[in-house]
Amino acid sequence: MPGKVILAHIGQVSELGEAERWLITRGYRSIAGVQYHPELAPDPALFRWMREQKVKGEPWWEEYTRRFIDEMSTPKFEQALNSLRCRLDQGRDVALICFCRTTQCHRYLVGQRLAALGYVVESLDTESSSRSKDAPTTGETPNRTQNSSNKSDSGGSGTQLRLFDW
Repeated sequence: MPGKVILAHIGQVSELGEAERWLITRGYRSIAGVQYHPELAPDPALFRWMREQKVKGEPWWEEYTRRFIDEMSTPKFEQALNSLRCRLDQGRDVALICFCRTTQCHRYLVGQRLAALGYVVESLDTESSSRSKDAPTTGETPNRTQNSSNKSDSGGSGTQLRLFDW
């Protein structure tokens, strides 16, 4: 049985149990027990652009999403994703960690990609946990997801990530 993907921010590392911890950022902090995987992070230029948009108070998420999805189609990203999938296929749970404390984050886009491939993806973030499971998902990401089969083992409390066409 494949492992699951857990989406978390850096402050939640202690809540990850036995999951492998993958820091998927461009900025690096040496953290015991955490592996560094910058190849699953946005390009530095895209990251700078996003930060500039936020500082200006400009809308950024839709354009960021489009640009990061483009980055996810590169051979370097695909190679890193395949490495992650191998770990999952071996039954290991893998936590994707970054510094963002919001669901508008590249780790959710990576999670959506993995959900589209059939993996179970969960989030430790509580930002969206009070949202109705029927809430629209355009431009936002639910708290918990299953694979694209729409099945849920969460007793009806889960929602599915909005999936993109890959």
